[in-house]
Amino acid sequence: MYSPPYPRCSNTRSNPPLHPLKLAIISCIHGNYEALNTVLSDIDDHNADQIFCLGDLVGYGPHPNAVVELIRSLDIPTVQGCWDEDT
Repeated sequence: MYSPPYPRCSNTRSNPPLHPLKLAIISCIHGNYEALNTVLSDIDDHNADQIFCLGDLVGYGPHPNAVVELIRSLDIPTVQGCWDEDT
């Protein structure tokens, strides 16, 4: 399982960053836990300040519960996708 060096990024407004924010946007994971871990590792390699998820965590992939648990454990802000309606 991916273990990031978080909490590196924070949404606090009291200390704005002195550099432009590097944002990572992910979506359409559809229960593909292995791919999610690979993408999160790549995001970490690029030193993103914040990750956002545009939804569709579940769907037809093999590990929807593991995907949701990982996203929640990392406190990644996520919007509900059309596949996520019953999650």
